[in-house]
Amino acid sequence: MKINKLLCTVFLVIVSLAGTQAMAAPIQDWKVSLEYGFEDNWTENSGFFGLDHVKGSDPNNSGKYTKLGWGWDFFGLAPTSYISVAPKNQVDTPYTTGDPALNVMNFTHKNAPIIGASLKTASLYSNITLNTGDGTYILDGSRTFDIKFWETSNNLFASDEDNGDIFLLENPEDLVTMFEVDGYFYTLAFAIDNLMDIAIDQEMRDYFGYDDSVTTMKGLFTPENATTNFGASFTITQIQTQHTPEPATMMLFGLGLLGLAGVGRKRY
Repeated sequence: MKINKLLCTVFLVIVSLAGTQAMAAPIQDWKVSLEYGFEDNWTENSGFFGLDHVKGSDPNNSGKYTKLGWGWDFFGLAPTSYISVAPKNQVDTPYTTGDPALNVMNFTHKNAPIIGASLKTASLYSNITLNTGDGTYILDGSRTFDIKFWETSNNLFASDEDNGDIFLLENPEDLVTMFEVDGYFYTLAFAIDNLMDIAIDQEMRDYFGYDDSVTTMKGLFTPENATTNFGASFTITQIQTQHTPEPATMMLFGLGLLGLAGVGRKRY
């Protein structure tokens, strides 16, 4: 009687395993869509007699500005410095998990001697949509990178390097995101060329309202009288795999149990 119960139990296990769904394989092929732009919440320092301001232009499909210009030349005709991001939109760019970093955006700063208002803070909006190779929707994530801008005093007797401007990134931790699909975990990581540690002195702390504990921040440096481009790239890496035995493997295991039960029965 005990053997019959064992046989029944093993049979039920095998039947249940036969209905088990195999776990989907890790995703290898992606289609990546990206969009960038500056929010309209930038701030500026005092302008030239209050007559000029930072201006946004060249909006993308979502109405975010892809260019901010500030400062006026000595004839008061046009902004002389700007930052911009390009391209405005990137749709269904193919990428394979674990491949080398893919360049997806250029951040450009034209740094020129200016008079009048200059940028102080800005927010760079980024939205990324991931689909699998067959078009299945996976992830739609947006993030905003908070930027502080330090405009040098443009000393006529200093070198272009000494007159260089500085961008500070307040939330570099948002460059990396982890997400999960079907039990597999992936890291989506952005990297910005030449992102470095910037020393924060007392003058900068006073200007931006930082306390004394802030001594270094991640940021970018651009020399005076130059147009500098910073590439931004991303990678997708699988960081953890959940191993689930395939149904066929489990059925073989179950049949093995059934065979052992049969052997035990013969002994009786």
